[in-house]
Amino acid sequence: MPPFGGLHALDGASFAVARGKTTGLIGPNGAGKTTLFNAITGLLPQATGRISFNGVM
Repeated sequence: MPPFGGLHALDGASFAVARGKTTGLIGPNGAGKTTLFNAITGLLPQATGRISFNGVM
């Protein structure tokens, strides 16, 4: 069973951030902003998918 009560959080999420630019992430409550942050920082165990930084996973 997927986490979050049956929802596949971050399913299909993909984005890139340009070097030297300030980037923000906005969205309504429950959109997955904190989940995305926790996945990027390693606070959320990665079940599937990949996270890379500067081309390194």
